[in-house]
Amino acid sequence: MTQQKTALILSVILVILALLLMPVHYLEMSHQEQKIVFQRILVYPDATFSIRYTHSVMKTPVYEHYRTLPDGRLLLTETEFSSHGAGLPETNSNKFEMTCKGFRIYDINQPFDFIVYRTAPVETGANMTLIVGEQEYPFLSFSQERTPVRITKKRNPVGMYRIREGSEWLMKRIIQKTTR
Repeated sequence: MTQQKTALILSVILVILALLLMPVHYLEMSHQEQKIVFQRILVYPDATFSIRYTHSVMKTPVYEHYRTLPDGRLLLTETEFSSHGAGLPETNSNKFEMTCKGFRIYDINQPFDFIVYRTAPVETGANMTLIVGEQEYPFLSFSQERTPVRITKKRNPVGMYRIREGSEWLMKRIIQKTTR
């Protein structure tokens, strides 16, 4: 083999390795105690996302807005709610404003290693939903009622991420075929 062919093959191998080792960032939803992964959602390194739910007493929407940090933590940036009542903040040390939609607490900037939300039962009408960009992921689409859902931001090489996702997809297919 000539030196040019060898150099070309090595270059192609290096490019492929570099692509496989590039980091991929994602939000991972898992069971808080059992550590079972429900879903992974690809995000940008500095992604923003929200949790929307209906307040159990006031029956009004509440939004909690987060941003992912480079170190993997999640930063609560602001909260919005339309009604001021039971279980909603009465006093507040953060910046606060009234908007046409209701109330907004902002510049909270409270970091968390992870956050946990318990999936609300259907009969409460809480409709807990994870919102990433334009996509909405109702908690009941990936977890059962009353499940403590742990949300973390993770990062892995794209090759490892794709292998894991592919093997999990394959295992689900095998289980589906054997349970029929």
